[in-house]
Amino acid sequence: MAATSAPQLPIHRLSYVAFGTALAAGLLALYGGMHAEKVIPNSPLRAARGTSGQPVAHPTGFEAARSGAERLAFGRTTDDWDARVSAWAAESQTARYGLQVLAFFAPFGLGLLAALAGGEAMRAVQSSEGKYGGNTLAVFAMMVGGLAAVVAGCMILSVYVWPHLPSAYTI
Repeated sequence: MAATSAPQLPIHRLSYVAFGTALAAGLLALYGGMHAEKVIPNSPLRAARGTSGQPVAHPTGFEAARSGAERLAFGRTTDDWDARVSAWAAESQTARYGLQVLAFFAPFGLGLLAALAGGEAMRAVQSSEGKYGGNTLAVFAMMVGGLAAVVAGCMILSVYVWPHLPSAYTI
């Protein structure tokens, strides 16, 4: 006796939109949290590393191995891209602010939007009385969007608020 599966319900459009927004927010949050400060001139992270004003380089460890593999596979590395973006941001204040908005503020806003849209998608799916599916996408949109907003919010606090706190709080 063959097992029968339940009929496939059409996925609610808002579930797709929320999930896509959450993925975009998550990717931007990862970029902002793990890489953007390496290319922003005079950023607090580069100042703390002692690399402010120097070209972006990854001479040792995992990043050197990654750069070698990229050069072998593609003929160029993300270090080449980093150097271009860093030079562009150093020359143009508009580029520098645009990079900061894209890396820190866009994922915060998109993450909040995705989480709220995921909640609305969940409500729409539940109130459709079995006409639509998409609960899984809606839940993942809420989780990924919320995580992206938290990561971006932490970066906003660490880059823009932390340097202005009194020294008693930074010890």
